[in-house]
Amino acid sequence: MAAPDRMDERLRALGLVEGQRMAQALFAEVAARGLIAPGRSERPPDGRTGQLL
Repeated sequence: MAAPDRMDERLRALGLVEGQRMAQALFAEVAARGLIAPGRSERPPDGRTGQLL
């Protein structure tokens, strides 16, 4: 088995860092739009499933 190429490792690392940056931006946008919030649930308080408000 050949040793990984240094450039491949750098590209992989850059891809991971970029993916993390994109995930952070996504979660920030979701929170800014109020789509998720601490203590908020998908289900109504009575536990029945239904359309979200």
